[in-house]
Amino acid sequence: PIPRSSEAEATHDFAGGYWGLQVGHGGLSSFTTGNRQEENNQPSVLNADFGDTGFTAGLLAGYNMQMGSFVLGGEVDAEFARQEWNHERSPSGRTFSIEKVASGSASVRAGVVLNDAALAYARVGVTGSYFDIEFNNSGGTASSEDWRAGLRYGGGLEVPVNKDVALRFDYTFTDYGTFSLLTQPGLETYDTRESLFRLGAILKL
Repeated sequence: PIPRSSEAEATHDFAGGYWGLQVGHGGLSSFTTGNRQEENNQPSVLNADFGDTGFTAGLLAGYNMQMGSFVLGGEVDAEFARQEWNHERSPSGRTFSIEKVASGSASVRAGVVLNDAALAYARVGVTGSYFDIEFNNSGGTASSEDWRAGLRYGGGLEVPVNKDVALRFDYTFTDYGTFSLLTQPGLETYDTRESLFRLGAILKL
């Protein structure tokens, strides 16, 4: 028999189904615009950027096709999140915040196998996230809890530990567009986006 080349033996097989666990840390921020009433009773408009960081954890599953060193696949994931920014104005006591509670996404991945092992990939897809928006001041409280869709794109590196297990380092940016909330001063808008770094453990099926 003709022996296989060392190159063929070294190439990791990324084809087929897989599932995994992942944890993440990232920033959630919003460019906020809204009517305000100053202490001298003069109206004004707030234009400011607010943000903070938080954590995510969840599951993922997907399927890859491999043609030589090129890999193409689809992936879904679901996560719980603790990502929130909160702003409080003193001494008026006005507070407003946005919290991301959970999310689910579907994306397409395309990549190349480097050095016959690690997979470098890019991704693009859609994300639906559940947000809790709160606004409180002396005039009352306004809130909204709803799913919001966003465009997510990014990339990462997947490094095999053995033929069945791999570690993944992933970065994504998600643009959720503009949220609106009707408050006592008037219409409040939040142009919201997210940057997320995730570490995952992948198991082939």
